[in-house]
Amino acid sequence: MTAMTPEDTVPISQELARKQRSQQAKREAKLMLKLQRAKQAVQKAQQKVAKAQSTLEESKARLHSWEEVRTLRQGQTSDHNEPPADAQ
Repeated sequence: MTAMTPEDTVPISQELARKQRSQQAKREAKLMLKLQRAKQAVQKAQQKVAKAQSTLEESKARLHSWEEVRTLRQGQTSDHNEPPADAQ
């Protein structure tokens, strides 16, 4: 065993402070990682919302065009089902 000189020894309060700083740094690193993951989750959710909004708009447009086609066809069939004005 080697003998320790007074210069080799670190006061206990300094060692305790160093450990506390190290632990605090670890806690901050974990918190930063959680923050980064939360930001990524928010971004992913926003992308899903944007995609759903786009799909909704496309579906609405398709529905509108089908409704127009139906309206046009109903107009055409009602013209064919009405008796001519001269026949009365």
